[in-house]
Amino acid sequence: MLFAITFGGFQPLTAIQPGNWPPPLAGLKPLKGVGLARNLQPNNTSVLANSASLAAILGRLDDAESTANKALELNPDMHTAPGYLAIISILRGEPAVALERADAIKLEYLKRVVLAIAHHDLGNTDESNRTLESFIKEHADRWACYIAWVYAWRKDNDSAFEWLRRAVDENQDIDTMKTDVLLQNLHEDPRWKALLTELGLADAQVAAIDI
Repeated sequence: MLFAITFGGFQPLTAIQPGNWPPPLAGLKPLKGVGLARNLQPNNTSVLANSASLAAILGRLDDAESTANKALELNPDMHTAPGYLAIISILRGEPAVALERADAIKLEYLKRVVLAIAHHDLGNTDESNRTLESFIKEHADRWACYIAWVYAWRKDNDSAFEWLRRAVDENQDIDTMKTDVLLQNLHEDPRWKALLTELGLADAQVAAIDI
């Protein structure tokens, strides 16, 4: 039997009907493939990393952590899993753990984001600002969306949307914007839905795509 990932864990694919994905995945029908791939390739580290990311999006942080750890056990050199583990710690309200896990992050942009957020949550405002400012100075022309992550987590919505706008206008990487967990504080802001609609990523627009 084929399975897909949902809030309740792995459920039969036949139980998941188009248009019935739980938020924040409503309309993202292609994500069914993650659950299918994991069922077919349980030791594929790329599939495991994607499964960990999806579990985090769904708020299933224990599942996300165990899956990311399994991916690392199979491939200690993989780039994405250490970042997922650090972000999971942030989502759990464990910034000190996130700082420790940041040492293992090989992706520079993600490491800077984790450090800026973790220091902010620990009350280390100056260190958080220094980290963010250096990130902006060195990488604003490439990683504007990730700068927005930091501002969104700080609940500085105006700055977050300014950086998302820059990412869009400069055709920077926004591939995962709709489901980025560190942008969740923006979801109730009317500018969020407007931006998704502009990009063709609003739930109704994505659900209407025939795949």
